[in-house]
Amino acid sequence: MALFTVNRYMGNEDSQDGSTVDASVVEQRLSALHKQAETRKRKRSSSELSVHVENHVTSLDRQLETRKPKKTTKKGIIKKRLKDNKLDKEAGKSDDKSLVAMDSVEFQTNTEQVGNASEQKHDIEHQAVENADRVDSTLSSEIGDGHVASSRQTEFVVLGKDSRKRRVKKVAPILPDWLLHPREISSDLVNNLFAIDSIGLSDQLVKTLKQQKIVSFFPVQSSVIPFILSSLCGPLLSTHGGYQPRDVCVSAPTGSGKTLAYVLPIIQCMQQVVVRRLRALVILPTRDLASQVSHVFHTFSKGTNVKVGLVTGQQRFTKEQQMLVVQCQVDGGEKESLVDILVTTPGRLVDHVTSTPGFSLKHVRFIVIDEADRLLDESFQDWLQNVFTACGMMLDAPSSHLSFDSRLHVSSAAITDTFHMIHKPLQKLLFSATLSQDPEKLASLHLFRPILFASRHAMDTSGASSASKGIYRTSQQYSTPDTLKEHYIICKSGEKPLVLLYLLTDLGLSHVLCFTGSVESTHRLFLLLKLFGSINVAEFSSSLTQRQRQSVVSGFRQGDIQILVCSDAMARGMDIENADHVVSYDAPRYMKTYVHRVGRTARAGREGNAYVIVREEEAYHFKRMMRSNGKKLMKIKIKLEQLDGLVERYQKTLEELESAMQKEK
Repeated sequence: MALFTVNRYMGNEDSQDGSTVDASVVEQRLSALHKQAETRKRKRSSSELSVHVENHVTSLDRQLETRKPKKTTKKGIIKKRLKDNKLDKEAGKSDDKSLVAMDSVEFQTNTEQVGNASEQKHDIEHQAVENADRVDSTLSSEIGDGHVASSRQTEFVVLGKDSRKRRVKKVAPILPDWLLHPREISSDLVNNLFAIDSIGLSDQLVKTLKQQKIVSFFPVQSSVIPFILSSLCGPLLSTHGGYQPRDVCVSAPTGSGKTLAYVLPIIQCMQQVVVRRLRALVILPTRDLASQVSHVFHTFSKGTNVKVGLVTGQQRFTKEQQMLVVQCQVDGGEKESLVDILVTTPGRLVDHVTSTPGFSLKHVRFIVIDEADRLLDESFQDWLQNVFTACGMMLDAPSSHLSFDSRLHVSSAAITDTFHMIHKPLQKLLFSATLSQDPEKLASLHLFRPILFASRHAMDTSGASSASKGIYRTSQQYSTPDTLKEHYIICKSGEKPLVLLYLLTDLGLSHVLCFTGSVESTHRLFLLLKLFGSINVAEFSSSLTQRQRQSVVSGFRQGDIQILVCSDAMARGMDIENADHVVSYDAPRYMKTYVHRVGRTARAGREGNAYVIVREEEAYHFKRMMRSNGKKLMKIKIKLEQLDGLVERYQKTLEELESAMQKEK
């Protein structure tokens, strides 16, 4: 038989006389192998082909090293090739149609020796490697075209790629421990009262309290006053062991007695001092509030040697300078202070710090920041930094004033300049009905071991899990007096004046504070109610002078004014007696604004009512704001038939209002 099928070349075969096969035969067999590899390249993976080539080279190496020359016959060659073909079919790696048939291959003996066994091995290995490279390059090109099986692709590991999708968790802001665990204050101003002679006040102050018809203290006063007094030791206002006293923060509802909580202990401390120095600084955001607090200080300092000063810009700057400092005739003609306690606004305070000779804050023992949340939100000529610097606080090294040993590396001149800070440390007292719980805002105050006194409702109770972990929540809840009754009325935009007139005429509300959103709205509503007639009305806004505003407040307290239309200038801290009702003519956009507005009534345990007139387009936002703060307001429904009797008179008033506004222009 002259025709045979070539399936695989297994090694170097010898002729009958012991000579090796011709090199041309070897090349034919290698070309046949190359054709077989190309036909099987779409079915074999890269790993299988690499293993096959490696095994083939290893087999050639083993055969060249161990195989002895022996005679080769046609019958033996045919038997060997049939055996190899059978093995390929069993492994599933070949196909009868893909095999290359050789039509006429004659095996002849060749007497010429091609080379020794090592040279044949080298040539065969070189050709096999080239063949494998060609197949790999072909397969690589097919990988780019997407024709290779997935088993080929999964063997390659892409560096830097993470097959697992990890969800990155956001870091929740955590409250400091003093904000997380405040000292709780009861919000009950009716049943939870304390005797005025039970918290350690002097006999003179107790006598003055009785003269003012104050026979008991509210919870915030009974908690804060003893704590402030406990930090004092000796007539020099020093502390026990010379340690820095803890700063105090108070968050309590409006009308709960926060002003007396710092007025009484400061006056008692000033009674022990012989040499007059400015030792207490009280900072408030508005002139009206500063005048009110100054009046409280003057009331309770009667019968003592304590001098109280008020600096708000109501008087000329030179006159204020003469009230604060005086030229001393002894001690080399130096300036000395004329006041022990100074009540001021931040802008005017900075003016005197920078422009008044002899005005010094180096002896200040107390800094009271009332309505602290508003003062922190507004810069006022960078008042906080200027005041702390004038007081001698070393802001770059907050612990520098805590002990003497920590300053041994400082020069002797620096120690002399700051020696007063060791014996008379500065203590900061913060008060607000809506005190912020944002640690970033409070950080600007450089508080030292602060302690927080907060009412039960002022603390954040919006989630037990978050509260236990101390997670800072932006939706902080604010408290209002328990004796306050809250209502809201939904109406169309053009019906708001009619609703207000209905409350004043048909329901007969009196002693009403009506808040608007701007100074212009305040004046326009004031003219409307005045032209409507039968309503005793007045306005209160920043457009009036200080004397005019004081006259209006005095008339309202005496009962001469039925409704006082005001802007939010009165919403902060003002104690208006006989304010039984608060009406928000323009619905508040923020919860802070609402809390301070309704806080003008239901003060000191008295009852009060709050009404909010909400337009239909504002109802969703207002209800959502109330719900997020745990508030449930009673809804009052006013039908159109109830307003019909006011429509005709109201339309005539509008015509008169337009002409009045034109005359003012």
